This record gives sequence, C-alpha cells and structure tokens, in this order.
Amino acid sequence: MRLAGEVLTVRTTLRPTTDSAVPVAFGYHPYLRLPGAPREAWGITLPVRSHAALDERGIPTGVTEDVSIPPAPLGDRVFDDLYPRLDDDPVFALEGAGRRVEGPLRAGVSGRGRCTRRRGRNSSASSR
Repeated sequence: MRLAGEVLTVRTTLRPTTDSAVPVAFGYHPYLRLPGAPREAWGITLPVRSHAALDERGIPTGVTEDVSIPPAPLGDRVFDDLYPRLDDDPVFALEGAGRRVEGPLRAGVSGRGRCTRRRGRNSSASSR
C-alpha cells in the first residue's frame, strides 16, 4: 500500500503454487465513517454502468445487465456486488452531516492469477 499525495495505491501479488488455474478476484472494501450522520442517511454515488450476475458461490456467470444507480441515501441498501463497467470518469462519493468523501476509481489490473492452498497455507496472488 502506498499513499502519495491524495492517491492511495494498493498492489497485490499472487504467486501460483500449482498448475491448476482457479478464478481470482479482488475487491477493496474501505471502512468509511461520516461523523454526525447515521449510516442510513449517507448520500452515496456509485459510478457504475453494469452489474454481473453471480452463482451461488459468488462466481460471475458471464451474464451482465446494464444498470444506473442514481445518487441517493444509502438507507439499508448493501452493494457487495461485481460491477464490471464503470462511468467514463468514475468518482465514488459518500456525503452527510456537511462532509463529503470522494475518490476517483482507477482501473489497473495486470498479470494473471492462480490461487490455491498448499501445505495448509494460503498462496499469495498477482494483480494490481
């Protein structure tokens, strides 16, 4: 993890331990808080254009649908999903109690990953 100015870069490396390929996906789940505003009142902006269908194991099926999620209060909604296509200049934002937290989303996946367990230890992985 590297913080340079206002940019946080997270890099993960996966190293295969066998010749068997397995699906690999990474998600960044920051913990954010807006003091003085209850979670359900936070305004959220999700710059997404498509949603991927997942199977019962949480693996993408290959089916996607176009979506548009307008900025709105978070309420009791949960967004623990895969959105493979973003707006042209995607900016995620939360706001409430006179505060706004926002950040542009940057794509940048490199490498390929195979992930498996070996001798009771998790392997590492390669993606960015």
